[in-house]
Amino acid sequence: MQQRGAAEPVVVSVGFVSDEAGEGTAYGITRRGFLETPFSVTFQAPMRPALEGRDTGYAALLAVGSYVRQRGVRNVVFHFPDARVANDLKQRADVPAALTLPYIELRCSLNRFEDAEVVPLSAADADAVVARAAAATLRTAA
Repeated sequence: MQQRGAAEPVVVSVGFVSDEAGEGTAYGITRRGFLETPFSVTFQAPMRPALEGRDTGYAALLAVGSYVRQRGVRNVVFHFPDARVANDLKQRADVPAALTLPYIELRCSLNRFEDAEVVPLSAADADAVVARAAAATLRTAA
């Protein structure tokens, strides 16, 4: 919930990809008013097949949160493609034992913001974020 007088939240739309070894890249687009800024950040997630990628989502969001916080963002709404992660954080639900430590790390990271919210993002929109941010990253690297 946003407090009266608090700055408008920065909206961060996120998509991510990872390989079988748990090496991943999270792509994001920050929106402040009309200004959009694409970015990418790498992350590592131990692969636990029984969690069906949920652990990867935790690692991706942790990396993105750290990235935007280091750039001065204090109020943020993350649009995130894994609804299970968004629901875990919103409902403060019990998570599988293998996710206990990643959940605590992510929750602590989000608590460093003045205000942070994680809401679901459709797979199609996440794919578009990945495509746009990856293309922008390649342009700036060239």
